[in-house]
Amino acid sequence: MRPDDVTVRKKTGVIGAMKRLTAAVAIYVVLGAAFLAPALEDGKILLQAAHLYQFFPWKGYEASPPADTNPLLSDQTLSFHPYREFARSSLRDGELPLWNPFSLGGVPFLGNLTSSVFYPANLAYVVSGGAHALVWIALVKLVLAALFMYAYAGALGAGFTARLTGGALFALCGFNVLWMNHPHSSVFVVLPLILYAFERGIMKHDRARSVLFSAAIAVQFLAGHLETSFFVMFVVSCYAVFRISTGGEGTVSAKRRLWLTCLFGLAGTSLAAIQLLPFVEYLRDSAVLQSRLALSALPENDFSVEKYRYLRSFIDPTAYGSPLTGDYVGPINYNELYGGFVGFVPVVAAVLGPFFLYRRKVFWFYAVLALFAVGMSYQVPYLYPAFKALPGFQLTHTHRLLGMAGFSLIMIFVLLLDRAAGNPRSKRAWSVAVTLVAVLAVVDLFRFGRDYNPVMPTDKVFATTPAIEFLQHAKGIFRIASPLSTFPHESHLPYGIQSIRGYDAIEIRAYTEFVSLLSNHRHAGHFVFATPYHEVIDSKLFDLLNVRYFVVPPGTRLSGGVELVYEDDAAIYENIDVLPRAFIVGAAIRVPDAAARLKLLADPRFDPLAAVVVEDESAPGLRGSVAGRALIENYSNGRIEITVETDADAYLVLTDNYFPGWKATIDGASVPVYRAYHTFRSVVVPDGRSKV
Repeated sequence: MRPDDVTVRKKTGVIGAMKRLTAAVAIYVVLGAAFLAPALEDGKILLQAAHLYQFFPWKGYEASPPADTNPLLSDQTLSFHPYREFARSSLRDGELPLWNPFSLGGVPFLGNLTSSVFYPANLAYVVSGGAHALVWIALVKLVLAALFMYAYAGALGAGFTARLTGGALFALCGFNVLWMNHPHSSVFVVLPLILYAFERGIMKHDRARSVLFSAAIAVQFLAGHLETSFFVMFVVSCYAVFRISTGGEGTVSAKRRLWLTCLFGLAGTSLAAIQLLPFVEYLRDSAVLQSRLALSALPENDFSVEKYRYLRSFIDPTAYGSPLTGDYVGPINYNELYGGFVGFVPVVAAVLGPFFLYRRKVFWFYAVLALFAVGMSYQVPYLYPAFKALPGFQLTHTHRLLGMAGFSLIMIFVLLLDRAAGNPRSKRAWSVAVTLVAVLAVVDLFRFGRDYNPVMPTDKVFATTPAIEFLQHAKGIFRIASPLSTFPHESHLPYGIQSIRGYDAIEIRAYTEFVSLLSNHRHAGHFVFATPYHEVIDSKLFDLLNVRYFVVPPGTRLSGGVELVYEDDAAIYENIDVLPRAFIVGAAIRVPDAAARLKLLADPRFDPLAAVVVEDESAPGLRGSVAGRALIENYSNGRIEITVETDADAYLVLTDNYFPGWKATIDGASVPVYRAYHTFRSVVVPDGRSKV
């Protein structure tokens, strides 16, 4: 064969591949647009915002609220959308959102991994200018998910039909569709890209695709759901060991491939350090870490045969009802149970796989992975306790491994479909049959998920009610307190209202312990978002928290140091004895023991103005009285400027949460920040006038 014949063949192959890729992109875009068609209409937003109207003040404002069609997705509205809006407003103001002063007494925002500030889709949201971009982000996510699977299947040698079908199935699978507007799916869609980059980069010793391997690992960490990232990296690690030990094309040794995998994997993790390091700092002394570590192995009666009947969920998406119809009766929430749903056809393929694919090593990898994922999710005896005890697994909800089971079923179906397409008995009839099976599988998933994610009229998304306007127009810096029925989770955040509540699934442990003193509820001391805090509204701790207003459902009557100042869509009571956000105290008590501090704060006789309670034994133990004032001149997310005037040395207390990383200066000179009242910040200021 002449050299120019080889060149012509190579060119022809590249052109053919580009044509097929172009066709795949076009098909995936059309499929995604059809899937999201209701949200692409003018005046509509892909967001489950209707759930907001189950809470005050919106419930008391809208005479005919939109139907709450899928309350299971409420986190989209109550948490993730407020996060996006806060990040967007901060970045547009030229400020990196390291800190969120509006929730939970002030908490790390970048350290809250779910904020996923640097995830490309969220950066696109910042640039786009609002919630209307959510549907376009979802469309891009679906198309990319399909293309990533298309590429990975191609790296395994699959033909066009199998690759095209695999991409469509992965984009529309249960885990990606049920968690569409959640960070779970943002992590999951990157899995096939990592595997593709491993096959083409590490296994083929291609430098550019090895860099892609690192970049893909970084992106999935930046997506903002560490639990899913842990499962993704677990699968990638197992896959790498499997492929390196069983596949050996080329001259690169197994040892070198393993070294390259570790090197580029570590590089990818390092690229995500800008998000991961703040998260680790936040996590190490958090409420969620203590809660997860306290989880023990499930009791023996959970290992019952009865639960295996729920395996029917792999083939029937309505077997136990649906959140769309309000009749769901599954053992865990619908998204968790159906995270592995990929339709009936791939399940049948998995059953047939051993008969037709037994010579394909990669089939056995995915067969074992599917069984492992299902076994861990259904807590199979011996398997579950053994792996649940391992580092990482002990902190996870293993039923979310069902997504990996679904991914495995799709891969087995792709392998079987490719074998069928490549071995025709009667070419035309067989090709038609293979195509029909592929179309049937895609249509099954399309029908399953098309209506699952609700759309909302634009004007109904975070409407501003009169009660909200009242709070926005109130002067000064203050917080609100509300029961579970009012301003849930992060719903106050888009309005710039500060609340003692919030939701970031981590929480500063000291703050959680402090606020737990305000309630006798069974959840008190675990998570602030899940606890009602109105049992002792006359507590001095509310004053110390800078709670000026209690916002409650209309008709609610409160007494004890409060005055009703507004009632319509909500009732708003003003706390008469509220302390300012920053104030001066002339004396200090050093109490290094946390339990002793909390006991002191819980004492009804405790007076926060008599002496500041500090943790550090090296903190100055002032004993005098002081006259003076503290005036907040500037208050932004990451910087607070306070002018102080006193007639003696004193403590300046700022009732925002203490956290490593906050630094203080007095007239330009650095000074230590002391933890005050268990969870707040303080500095010692000299007599006279100072700028802090």
